[in-house]
Amino acid sequence: MVKIDRLGWAAGFSIDAYGVTIGVRATDGRVLERLRQAVPFGARPSRRRRVDYLYSVVVGSLDAGARPRRFHLVYSDLRKLVRTLDLEQVVEALEQDMTLEMGARTRRWVFVHAGVVAWRGRALLLPGRSFAGKSTLVEALVRAGAVYYSDEYAVLDLEGRVHPYPRPLSRRAAGEFKGRPVALAALGGEAGDRPLEVTAVVFTHFREGARPRWRALSPGQGLLGLVENAVAARTRTELVMPVLMKVAQGAALFKGVRGEAAEVVPRLLRLLE
Repeated sequence: MVKIDRLGWAAGFSIDAYGVTIGVRATDGRVLERLRQAVPFGARPSRRRRVDYLYSVVVGSLDAGARPRRFHLVYSDLRKLVRTLDLEQVVEALEQDMTLEMGARTRRWVFVHAGVVAWRGRALLLPGRSFAGKSTLVEALVRAGAVYYSDEYAVLDLEGRVHPYPRPLSRRAAGEFKGRPVALAALGGEAGDRPLEVTAVVFTHFREGARPRWRALSPGQGLLGLVENAVAARTRTELVMPVLMKVAQGAALFKGVRGEAAEVVPRLLRLLE
């Protein structure tokens, strides 16, 4: 860190997000507003100079015609996060890593990789990592009238209730790594605005041509599935386990494969009813 500190920092900012203070500094102040777009949903500006976690961005060439072109470097604390000529890749890497670090370090919330929607006041969790089809299924549910809570993280309080984390819903085309934001208004949907008890948890993944085949899980089996998708399951076990146990004991739990999202939506909504 001493070596990184010597690189000459021109500007920076700090944010508070879910009880975690994160700092971002850069060697060129011109990129600061672009870097602010990477902060997690719900983050607020902070005046604190001492932070829990620090990102350092060494700015390379901003002119695409510059010769030779210099790489942008991003350090996540002491870890080199990315080395790239593309500033957009810097923002993408910051956005992904910042949310993960926030979820791993918070002491007040539990983050689970899951899509979340609500139907008539009842919350449905769809756990799964990236590329599991969460966003596609959430989008189909919102089109059918479900209330949007999240397509990436279920944010649980210490009582096991799920809170809205309505960052823009992401739609990923075939062959694309990064999804494109989709406005809720374009889907005829709306975002949730209050915490809800979790009514059902469905662990499902897409299989082309498959008919939905789900089996009920015991609370213990459901707990194991939630733990596999929890951000801080290994680093903050004492925080995560009691919360996930409340969810597993209070919700209906299912696991299985699915086909196209539109085909499975009516069954999921009936499950919540």
